[in-house]
Amino acid sequence: MHALWRGGLGATSVDALQSAIGIGRSSLYNAFNSKAELVLLAIDRYVTQALEALESTFAEQGLAAAVELVLVDAATSNAEGRGCLLLNGLSELHEADADMLQAVRCGLDRIAQLLVRKAEASANPVRDPAAFAAKFIASIAGVRSLQRAGLPAELTRRVARDFAALVASS
Repeated sequence: MHALWRGGLGATSVDALQSAIGIGRSSLYNAFNSKAELVLLAIDRYVTQALEALESTFAEQGLAAAVELVLVDAATSNAEGRGCLLLNGLSELHEADADMLQAVRCGLDRIAQLLVRKAEASANPVRDPAAFAAKFIASIAGVRSLQRAGLPAELTRRVARDFAALVASS
């Protein structure tokens, strides 16, 4: 998953995957049948980890605090410069990679569904849970882009807090 995250879902070579996993080409194909199957498994693992992290954050925080915590983290940590595997995949993949692109879209949909459920279950429910989820995902993309562009950390944190207020008021 990390090799694909660093190199790109479509762009990472089989050789790079072999090296990251520490197995030979024939072993890779015996274990995964194809690079595409490995990519789909990596996407699923990434989404599962993202959902677990969001569940944990929302369980420990109220809605507005959870949104701000996630966005400020996205604005400052940016996963060691890698950004979000799913958002990167949306930018990288094309219709020639239809199965991978569909897996990325499904992963984002799973995250959006969780966010909708959290918005609906909040002690202070939002007006439009679907808009809440969409704004949250768009805000993560925005602040990660600002951080990756090299803007000062304090500015990206401030923007993340502004986005958090917008998202929480949906």
